[in-house]
Amino acid sequence: MVDAKVAPADTVDAKVLLSVLAQVKAGDFTARMPLEWTGVPGKVADGLNHVIAPIRPSGRSWPGSAESWGSKASSHNESCSEGGPRAGLAASNP
Repeated sequence: MVDAKVAPADTVDAKVLLSVLAQVKAGDFTARMPLEWTGVPGKVADGLNHVIAPIRPSGRSWPGSAESWGSKASSHNESCSEGGPRAGLAASNP
């Protein structure tokens, strides 16, 4: 059911948004939201495009994926065990 306070013209097309998010998740950082959208949907599209634009494929896993969490946790634990928690922060922030 559509909320009476939100005009249908001011809603983001969920299928388009999901498609772009799925493309980015799969590693296609050229995916973009439509540029011709206006109003609130246009601001959402512009915002997402602005976030995606600087991302470049690096050959590493996506920052939120299980693979990247495991590697970060093990390297963080190793660096912390060598000199305490501050050493781990210094090692991860050159």
